[in-house]
Amino acid sequence: MPRMRRVSVVALALLVAGAGGAHAQSLSRDQWASMMREVMPSAFCQEGAYFRACFAQDAAGCAKAANLAVDDCLRQHGAHIPDTLKNPEEGGRWGRVVGACAGTLFEMHSRRVKRSAAKCNDPDAWP
Repeated sequence: MPRMRRVSVVALALLVAGAGGAHAQSLSRDQWASMMREVMPSAFCQEGAYFRACFAQDAAGCAKAANLAVDDCLRQHGAHIPDTLKNPEEGGRWGRVVGACAGTLFEMHSRRVKRSAAKCNDPDAWP
């Protein structure tokens, strides 16, 4: 399986941790999952981000692939995610888990449209 890009996991974790606001708050698993469905595809598919730069997909194709990956990973990990998550600690932790899973699935399912370029083939090329 491909290794998830460091930049993607870090960026997603920061988005997840900050998405609920600056103060710690509790969210239900369903609220948190809904937030992930909104935040992650946007983060994955930003112009210039790894998933847009290294895969020959337009914004709509990227969003579709990202949504499918996020949904799959929420299903895979849903039973392990607590009923209530305290943000930013637990939300960030589970955001990294789901983000790494979704990034890996996105890459696996989109490998046929992956561009061959130095920065796309080297996980350490992305800061």
